[in-house]
Amino acid sequence: MSTPDGGPSAVLRARVLGAVRRHPAPPRRARAFEGPIALSCGFGLIIPLWVRLGVYPGARPLAYIVALVAAWLLVALVASWAGVSRGRSMLGRAASWKASVAILTPVALLALWWPLAEAWPSTLVNDSGWFNVLECTVGTGLLAIGPLLAFLFVNRRSEPVRPWLSGAAFGAAAGGWGAVPLVVICRHASAPHMIFGHVAPVGWMALVGAALGRWALAIRFDHD
Repeated sequence: MSTPDGGPSAVLRARVLGAVRRHPAPPRRARAFEGPIALSCGFGLIIPLWVRLGVYPGARPLAYIVALVAAWLLVALVASWAGVSRGRSMLGRAASWKASVAILTPVALLALWWPLAEAWPSTLVNDSGWFNVLECTVGTGLLAIGPLLAFLFVNRRSEPVRPWLSGAAFGAAAGGWGAVPLVVICRHASAPHMIFGHVAPVGWMALVGAALGRWALAIRFDHD
């Protein structure tokens, strides 16, 4: 339901405005505090989990850890800006932006990790078992769930079309935030471990976000 220039159609605009009239937003003052509080709580969940999981640098050089944290933090920030913030449109970012965030976030994490692994090849020898991969997969999900729930809450009932796509972008961005502290928590850095234990879970979080987005982000239209 869009016009040839990519904008929302008149029918879609009418449905959105009708839904807004039937379900008015909270007062502006309440909304002004609601977002920062939700995001603070969501991201605040990372801290106790980080403390509980601990810090294990292992044999990895400190410069490698710092560089990887900085690189992946940049990916998380860009993914949040491009996939979570609504930009200048009431309907949020274009579908192409959201799809790009969902697909390219794990790709960007992998692309930035590989040159660092080449710069410190000793890290690639630090192998791990598949149980360690499972641990990091679960750890990424635990660290990402707070930001994901915060993104969904702040943007709840705001997507008239393809809420699952917005949810996928939210999940990928949240996965990026979960991947950052895991760099410090996990001592392993071999290629199979980083690919399957650190990067792939970000893609899984995109799928989780897509599933939750269909329910949490969709505008509910009343059928007369």
